[in-house]
Amino acid sequence: KPAAAEPTEYARSRPRRETAAVGATTFRDAGGGTLELHPMRKFSPSPPGSGVPGAQPFKLTVSPAAMLVMDLHAHLCTNEVIGYLGGSWDPDTKSLTIERAFPGRGVASGMDVEMDPIAEVELKSQVEAQNMKVVGWYHSHPVFEPTPSGVDINNQLNYQRLFRDESVGVEPFVGFIVGPYDMRLPNQVSSVTAFCAQRLMKAGATEDIPFEVSYGLSDDKD
Repeated sequence: KPAAAEPTEYARSRPRRETAAVGATTFRDAGGGTLELHPMRKFSPSPPGSGVPGAQPFKLTVSPAAMLVMDLHAHLCTNEVIGYLGGSWDPDTKSLTIERAFPGRGVASGMDVEMDPIAEVELKSQVEAQNMKVVGWYHSHPVFEPTPSGVDINNQLNYQRLFRDESVGVEPFVGFIVGPYDMRLPNQVSSVTAFCAQRLMKAGATEDIPFEVSYGLSDDKD
């Protein structure tokens, strides 16, 4: 039996998903547990990447092909799926572009879900082989709304810390959540959310806040 792969820096620091305390907004997951979800705030209407206080920190463009792969991957399983998003970051224009989605392999045990360490290394190699950078991640909420849980927010903050661009003071990394099988949806079209997170000070204590990220679709001509 081959030796287990050493976890990467992210795998070591990433918190596992655990059963959350029942709060005001909770949903039952496929495994029978409950997750507390955190409503997202909106950025100011100022142009993304403008640097105006309260504005979205970067402009985000996503290819239809990446959206299709995320949605298809989410429909393949009633458990959560996970993957990376490959693309590019332009610090001059503060523009983040997602070109492809790279489905990953997750490790699940009860309520714990995280990226398989071997799959994480393989995925990063695949992204780099396509002359792209890892610029985001995605996962699914199979039977409940695509609103981030507390663990999702912690995961996003960890990713942002690892991929921070100190030259412009921006954390160009985005999370997507796909909700394919939520019975509350008005039709059979998946609900998809993009988000980032900020750690803010409030009354002398820190508060982790998710923010909805707006995005546009690119012209997919390939």
